[in-house]
Amino acid sequence: MRLLLILALVLSAGCGQAASGAQQLALGADGIWVARRAVRSIASGAATAEGPPELWLADERGVTTLAADGTATQTWRPPRFARILRLEAMDLDGDGGSEWVVTMVGARVRSLVLGWRDGGWVELAPGRPGFLRPALGPDGTPILMGQSAGSETPFTGPVRLVHLANGELTDGESMDLPPQLAIHEVFWVPQGDAVRMFSLESSGHVGERDVRSARALVWRSDARTVSRPVVVEREYSNLLGEELDGTLDLPTPTVVMDPDGDGVFDVLIVAGSTTPVAVLENVRVLQGGDARLLTLDTRGLKEERRTPLIGRAMVGVVPWTLRGQPVWAAAVWVRADTGFVRPETRVYLFDPATGDLLPPGPVAP
Repeated sequence: MRLLLILALVLSAGCGQAASGAQQLALGADGIWVARRAVRSIASGAATAEGPPELWLADERGVTTLAADGTATQTWRPPRFARILRLEAMDLDGDGGSEWVVTMVGARVRSLVLGWRDGGWVELAPGRPGFLRPALGPDGTPILMGQSAGSETPFTGPVRLVHLANGELTDGESMDLPPQLAIHEVFWVPQGDAVRMFSLESSGHVGERDVRSARALVWRSDARTVSRPVVVEREYSNLLGEELDGTLDLPTPTVVMDPDGDGVFDVLIVAGSTTPVAVLENVRVLQGGDARLLTLDTRGLKEERRTPLIGRAMVGVVPWTLRGQPVWAAAVWVRADTGFVRPETRVYLFDPATGDLLPPGPVAP
């Protein structure tokens, strides 16, 4: 098993700033955090209701907490022989503090739910095989979903609600999703007293589905925008005991949020090319990606603004509050692991009002 890193190329302009200016600013800035490793996930939240806003950045070997004062601390490491595949955070129990949902890969895929207890992140229930994912559910409240992982294919079986209670994770009812949709490829957006359902299609498009019958696709984006920069090679065993090579490519998490608290929800998504410009040994060179703010339209979603396309692969973007200022924080691969040079990830900040890239000086120590 190995991670295929995507090295992004410099491309055309984004909104709010010319691409060349954004590229020069990014090249000349260190970002608010720089790591000589390939971060796979970025999440934001607070460990407790009274705690400060934090960023959590996960690479395969652990999670780093980035505080608003610029302090970075290695916070948690996975069990031996396991590698982190994905980290997401959400307040699942309504106590004001975020829980972590960590998916790991080793001999098999396994997921954990962790919470902040007595000064550290601890498992709230024994881990379970397969995938877990937190999301804003069809009723507009946080839910936890689960799906099994097969020996021959990454995702098998229905997506189910998973309940966390009394130190146990138990399966609930099926979410009744089409079999071609995996657990990370669907999200819901509340609208008044109703909810609308969207999907990240395998074709690279964003689609809207009929909430009454999720198999029915009622809208599809004009362009292929779904970003899948984290690609993991795995070996699967078929029923004959033969070893098969396969890949597991997950879309970057979408963030459904109400930034103003007025009941109007937006979607923050990472978009990127799915077509390689060049293919090198163990490295796919893509066009790069940007973050886009989408709002509900009569049919589907419409783009309000986007960050500049700075020519690098963006592996995640989340809303954050830094010194009382709302920002978007994005983890961006600056350099891929070529076998001779270590990978590098930087965290950049963007202005939510314009999508412009913020220099680190005015907002970071």
